[in-house]
Amino acid sequence: MNQINLKDKKGEEGEEWITEAVKSFGWEVIKFDWWQASADRLFYKDGKSILAQVKNKELRLKYPDTGLEKHRFKKLKAMCLETSIRGMILFTDSTENVYGEWIDN
Repeated sequence: MNQINLKDKKGEEGEEWITEAVKSFGWEVIKFDWWQASADRLFYKDGKSILAQVKNKELRLKYPDTGLEKHRFKKLKAMCLETSIRGMILFTDSTENVYGEWIDN
């Protein structure tokens, strides 16, 4: 039980780190509740919006996967198509760098 709580806490800390990093570039942020399986955040600025899944992962040397469960990726992609809002997946790790990619790439 403690491992789950520590994992959740690590994930929440990473999500907040990414949120603050995005805000530092002047973007506004709407945080979706836990029940929203498709996107964690909506970033918006100057008439532009981005739906994002944000993750805190272990530092990787190679990136053989998306870092996101396939069903969540499909839901995010469907949400982006339905809303015409571009989507991305953003990650942070122990380096506290934020990196990611657009889901349509």
